[in-house]
Order: sequence, then C-alpha cells, then structure tokens
Amino acid sequence: TEGILAIPALTFLAAAGLALLGFLCNSVRWSTLARRGRCSDLGFMAATYLAGVLGNVLSPGARFGGEPVKAFLMRARYGGGIGEHMAVI
Repeated sequence: TEGILAIPALTFLAAAGLALLGFLCNSVRWSTLARRGRCSDLGFMAATYLAGVLGNVLSPGARFGGEPVKAFLMRARYGGGIGEHMAVI
C-alpha cells in the first residue's frame, strides 16, 4: 500500500507532535501579543487559533476565512470591536 500507511509510525508521530508544537507556539505568541490588551487566557487563545485554522481550511477564500472567525470569538469573549481584535490577529 502507498500513502499514509507507508509512513513508519514513529515518523508519523514525530511529525504530528511537531505540528502540535507549532500550533502551541503560535498560540503562545498570539496570547503574548494579546496580553498587551485584555486577552490573556492561553487555553481560549489556543482554541480560537485552532478554530481559525479550521476556518482557513473550510473557506473557499484560501487564507481569508479564519481571521474573521478568530475576531468574532474574541469579541464574543472579551467585548470590544472587531477591528480591535483584528489588530491582534
């Protein structure tokens, strides 16, 4: 068989771990930037970041869909305007 089944399990797990580490690093970076405002909950920021990634994957506009999702979620949690949150994103 070819495809993903041909990849050794250890290699697959290492790649998945590195991808998750990348998401975590981006969430920490984003949370650090947002902390200068009033958004500092790392767990919420990580979930919002992943929701934005999902929006990017599902939207037909390539890299457009996730940013409005993130801004909407941040506005729903912290209040303020969409533009205020877009500045962090």
